[in-house]
Amino acid sequence: MSLAHRLLNIEVNIPYEDVSRAWKTQRTTWSAAVVYSATTKELAERALLLLDALVPTCIKYYWPDPDAYESMYASIKRVAVAEQADPRGLVLRAAFQEWEEKVLPKPKEAELPLMGNGKPDYYTFGSTGPELEVGDKCYALDIRMVWCSATIVQRQREFSGQMLYKVHYEGWKQRWDEWMARDSGRVRRDMPPSSLKGVSSVDMFSGSRAAPQTAPTTKAKKEPKATAASKATAAGTAAGSKASSVAAKRTAMKKMKQRLKSVISKRRGSKDDVESGEAASSAKSAA
Repeated sequence: MSLAHRLLNIEVNIPYEDVSRAWKTQRTTWSAAVVYSATTKELAERALLLLDALVPTCIKYYWPDPDAYESMYASIKRVAVAEQADPRGLVLRAAFQEWEEKVLPKPKEAELPLMGNGKPDYYTFGSTGPELEVGDKCYALDIRMVWCSATIVQRQREFSGQMLYKVHYEGWKQRWDEWMARDSGRVRRDMPPSSLKGVSSVDMFSGSRAAPQTAPTTKAKKEPKATAASKATAAGTAAGSKASSVAAKRTAMKKMKQRLKSVISKRRGSKDDVESGEAASSAKSAA
């Protein structure tokens, strides 16, 4: 992750109500200036512009201790006014890291079990990340902080000059494709050997860090072959169990038919009684 990308990422995570009103009209030009910063001195000057745009309530919220804010501001200012040389950006890296800890959102507790232990690559000043073309195979750090096999499916340069890659994660649907900056530290051409040691491709893809399973070294004991007598006994047992189940079904069917006959006979008996009673009453009335 380049220093310019880290500064842009900090700015994106600061709400508009935490900066001055004029910042909305300045941020596009400011972002381009950050991307095209040729020296750490120029990048430090851009960082001071963002710090100066923060409203007092924002500074008090992120830095309850005023001394901590003043110390970070002073370290960046020394580079901006050329009081301290910082060709590799080590001073700015320490200041930006402190800034990130204050501004960037922390993962929720419920998300922690789903997170991996992958980390983005951090570049010294001047490094812009790997140069990749459409169709190139690579590794990408997904939102779970897991390095996954991916393919570059599209390239795009923003107005600010930042190069973006659209990566497609192998084995995932296109809706999970993700745009990421070339200098974000989330794209690698090759995976370091230390990251691949003891991890299969499937485990890496799912975020697990378990070692790949190996075949057992001991042979399983073979069961003794069944003899003719044991086969005959087994066949007889199976035939007996089948016959008993058939007999049980027949008995249950017979009992069901008997219950149906009794119900039908009762209904018929009640109907005959009603008809005989009606005949007797009609004869009595005729007499």
